[in-house]
Amino acid sequence: MNALPTSSGEFAEIATRFVRARKECVGRMRWRTSPSHADYAIAPIRLVCPEFPRIKARVVLSAHIYLAPPKYMFVLLFGRTRVAGLDTDPRRSHRNLIIKQNVTSTHWTYYPCDEVISDLRTMSHRQWLDEFFKRCNIVGLKNYALPIHDHEQLRLPL
Repeated sequence: MNALPTSSGEFAEIATRFVRARKECVGRMRWRTSPSHADYAIAPIRLVCPEFPRIKARVVLSAHIYLAPPKYMFVLLFGRTRVAGLDTDPRRSHRNLIIKQNVTSTHWTYYPCDEVISDLRTMSHRQWLDEFFKRCNIVGLKNYALPIHDHEQLRLPL
């Protein structure tokens, strides 16, 4: 693919092909505090996709450090564009533009993110990650690590 898509419809087709294409994790998975939001930890994972060798592909995992039940986010990026996402235990509703309803449960989105697909299962972080990788055809994660989580939001001296 040498030319850039000329319409959003063309990009939607490319995004769908990318989500379905086999992708392999490279590098290490390492959690760190988000530079833009101190209540979140993030773990970016670089990907290689033979079908799209020139595209910078990655998964970004996010976890709220203090909330219980834990809030996790999983995002597949095609360059800088979110093409697939999973948001577990969201703290606000998300609008499904296709059926014109709000979704307040764990949900999936795929580019162009107009549709929010509810998922009522309860799973661990590792189980959600495995499901996300399966749906996005991602393989090869070698060093899984649990996200940072602390049950105390504020420590005050007594």
